[in-house]
Amino acid sequence: MNFFDMIKSIDSFFFDYLVSTTFLSCLRVTVCSFVLLDFIILRKDILSHILPNSLFPYQHFLRINSQPLYNGYTLFSIKNLYKSEAFSYFMFYSFYFFALASILGVFSSFSLLALFVIYTSIQSRAVPVWSTAGDQVITLLILCLAFTKCGEKISVDSLMNNLQAQDYSNGWPIRFFQIYLSWIYFNAGVAKTKDVLWAKGQALRYSLFNICWGKRYPYVVKIFNNKLTKYANYSIMLIQFFAPLFLWLNDTRFIYVLILMSFHAGIFLFLRLGYFGPLMIVALLTFFDCLFK
Repeated sequence: MNFFDMIKSIDSFFFDYLVSTTFLSCLRVTVCSFVLLDFIILRKDILSHILPNSLFPYQHFLRINSQPLYNGYTLFSIKNLYKSEAFSYFMFYSFYFFALASILGVFSSFSLLALFVIYTSIQSRAVPVWSTAGDQVITLLILCLAFTKCGEKISVDSLMNNLQAQDYSNGWPIRFFQIYLSWIYFNAGVAKTKDVLWAKGQALRYSLFNICWGKRYPYVVKIFNNKLTKYANYSIMLIQFFAPLFLWLNDTRFIYVLILMSFHAGIFLFLRLGYFGPLMIVALLTFFDCLFK
């Protein structure tokens, strides 16, 4: 294969990839519904962080002892433009509006783009409560959905559109997101090999019984003995390391997605990591495009 054939293959991989608009619409409704639910649950904590005189006042939030704090986040926040209390409330309630508009499919692409901007802007202020790795992954998924035809079905847009809705459309943004998610798992697997506790098979047991991270259910002590947690520890490393391979093989994709979902469900059940587990489960739904062929 020469260079030009390789370029054509890459181009075909992205731009000849057709995805069901029904799948895209279902994904839009699911993702935005979960994000809205997450926002409603954490609304008090989020609001306590985004107001000017909040837990992180602006003069301390952006710079402490002349050193930038969360500088990478704040650069992309519209909160830097208007720091008034009124704008903070405007941004807070705008999230409700655009999340609902995205769920209902009202001007779907515009609503998703607006939701993405507000989502990232709020995250830049509420870093301790609403900026986990899962939140950042879902934020990117919302942006990717904005560039698809996810409003073709199950939406107000489709009811207002007199034209025949397309059954399939180009899904290059979803393809990009799938590659991104595969890389995250692979990178996490590689990183774990460099961690002493993971390499010795002790990281999972340490996390489960840690007073800060583990939920410390009484039966956890009985079920998760040292041998079981050691096997599970290395299994998690292998599952993440081989994700880029098995997520892209048609024969293994479905079962591997279920394995990863089970892994994240376990994180949610046994560890104090907020809604990271459910957020990643929602992100993995992008690999179920094969069910809508």
